[in-house]
Amino acid sequence: MKQSNIKSYFELEVLLKNKNIDRKNNRTIGLNNPNIKSNSNLIKLWIDKNRYRVDNNYIHEKLNKINHTTKIAFVIAFILGVITSIGLLSYNGNQPVNILYFIFVIVIVPIFSILFSTYSLIYFTKDITQLIVFQRWQYLTLIFYISLFLSFMLLITTQDIAFLWSTTLNISSNEFYNIISIISYPWSLIYNNLVSLELIENSQYYRLGGELNQNIVANASLLGEWWKFLAMSIIVYGISLRAIFIIVSNKILNQKLSNLINIKASNILNEIKTPIITTISNKSEESLDIDKKEYQTKDIATQYKYTLGYAIKEDEILNINDLLNIEAINIFSVGGNNSLEEDFKITSQIDNKVLIYIHSWEPPTMDFLDLLEEINQEIDIYPIGVRNRQASIKEIDMWSRWVDEVGNSRLVVVAL
Repeated sequence: MKQSNIKSYFELEVLLKNKNIDRKNNRTIGLNNPNIKSNSNLIKLWIDKNRYRVDNNYIHEKLNKINHTTKIAFVIAFILGVITSIGLLSYNGNQPVNILYFIFVIVIVPIFSILFSTYSLIYFTKDITQLIVFQRWQYLTLIFYISLFLSFMLLITTQDIAFLWSTTLNISSNEFYNIISIISYPWSLIYNNLVSLELIENSQYYRLGGELNQNIVANASLLGEWWKFLAMSIIVYGISLRAIFIIVSNKILNQKLSNLINIKASNILNEIKTPIITTISNKSEESLDIDKKEYQTKDIATQYKYTLGYAIKEDEILNINDLLNIEAINIFSVGGNNSLEEDFKITSQIDNKVLIYIHSWEPPTMDFLDLLEEINQEIDIYPIGVRNRQASIKEIDMWSRWVDEVGNSRLVVVAL
């Protein structure tokens, strides 16, 4: 499970509590990135866009606490591995080291630990805390067995240790050899016969009498050969099996964390993907026109090669297009803070019919007229009301009258 994914989850928690992020900004992200279909990528993009709102000190402090606790646990796991190895290899010269204890710790325990971890991965990793604890526990177990292996190799190198096997159960040498062969199967194709039947027969120990029989003493040099089998068992069952499980489980944990983020941010995803619906009043305003002439408007088209917004930002144009179901290939913001050179660069490339949005409550200006005259194509003018609502009849009538007075046949006021 990547540290960056954990960080993103904590950042998401903070951002979801922020009241300054409105639906309009969220929808703009979806409109600006129509090719991004993955929920995870959309949320990642949303977090990136709003990361400046997050208190980085708070996030770093939270991550540092987790990492500091993890480091302490790693040290403890390493020390426990050393202590366990020393305990299993305790040998005073009289009582031999019973390899059955060792086999239990380095073979049986790892196998059951993997089974338990698999069960936990399926049923007990449902929130961020459980995910982090589960992942850290896997690394702690791996460090424990790495430490145990290093200590084991150091002790058998510096000490003369006799390995024997003894059990109350009625197990013959042949039966025990079969058990060892099953345990040795993962590496049998590479290292065969690390434990022979002869070694098993000569290393069986009975406590009755309290002393080692002469056969065992006579084959003392042979008894040390058990270390190869024990070392391979640690490498395969304690280290390799755990490492493989960590690789597989990390992929599953990353997916689980991604699902948690998507669930937690489901409302945000909905706002990114869903068009903003505004309520438009059908009530007609009373006309204050002095003359009685009726001005006609055309229905707005659904597709334009160019869409302009006069003193309207491109993000806002995207929202308006989305609201009106307008498809546009090129979107530009003109007027406002743009210089004359910037506007001319835009208008000079227009080679097809254009739709231009203008705030309906603002009176027509000479600057706006100059801009329209630079466009040598048909122009549909759409007066847009407050908060992207439809302009009132009075406002549409005002713009229609102005277009009529201008007398330019290329200019047409359009409405829904």
